[in-house]
Amino acid sequence: MGALIKSELTKVRKRRMAWILLLVLVGFFAIQFFLNYAMGVQNAEYPDEALISLLQFPDAFKLIFSTAQGIGGLLLAVLVAFMMGNEYHWGTLRQTMAYVGDRPQYLGAKVLSLLILAIIITFISLLVGIAFACATTSWLGDLNSDFITLSLAGDTGIIFGGTVLGLTTVALLVFLFTILGRSSWVGLGVYLGYSFIVEMTVMGIASTAGGWMGNIPDYLIGPNSTAFLEMEELGEDIGWQFDIGLPSMPHATLTLLAWCAILGGLSFWLFKRRDITQAS
Repeated sequence: MGALIKSELTKVRKRRMAWILLLVLVGFFAIQFFLNYAMGVQNAEYPDEALISLLQFPDAFKLIFSTAQGIGGLLLAVLVAFMMGNEYHWGTLRQTMAYVGDRPQYLGAKVLSLLILAIIITFISLLVGIAFACATTSWLGDLNSDFITLSLAGDTGIIFGGTVLGLTTVALLVFLFTILGRSSWVGLGVYLGYSFIVEMTVMGIASTAGGWMGNIPDYLIGPNSTAFLEMEELGEDIGWQFDIGLPSMPHATLTLLAWCAILGGLSFWLFKRRDITQAS
């Protein structure tokens, strides 16, 4: 399986699209930090203290990981959709399976590859975010290492892991529907529909509803991914656009793991039973 994983990652690395998406990631971070900086200090007499605090360490880590969950999730969805969808589009799936011969091994390599991609995207986001945060911190005050503590390192590690878990859940959602629809665009369409229609609609209703409907967001991907940002050591809350509480981190971890198990299990079950000789 190691050779299959290496092959998958090599194909991603050699695609021009992957490097374009990397530039998009860096550009989005630049816009996020510099635009927020301009908005925070535009009124010199009454600066936006809450916004300014998110541009300085240690609060900046929340902005970094929040951005990674947002744009990082979208970019990972694109990579995963085309990583699997192109196999159908190019007609290489049958040839690959004839060589590999083991469907679970083939799909397992795909799943492990998307997990590695989630880790890489989160790590790159952290490095890029720290670079921009160093710039905005120095512009707004004194850049030093006094904020670095063991507690902060531990919290950052937890958020890093939570971000990877959230991105992996998103990737598996795209992965399942790409297999189901035999198309990259089906996987991307479902991701966009779920993220910007289903979650927005459900949370909008839940913010004003009571009873069991108010608990639905506790089991969606977005709120559970965001729950990892609620670290007291990191200062200011980024805030949630709807008036709902976020799940606890243990609840978020179990919920996202359950999502991963269900989405991954369905992907394996569907791919095992599917006739791959059928044209896409």
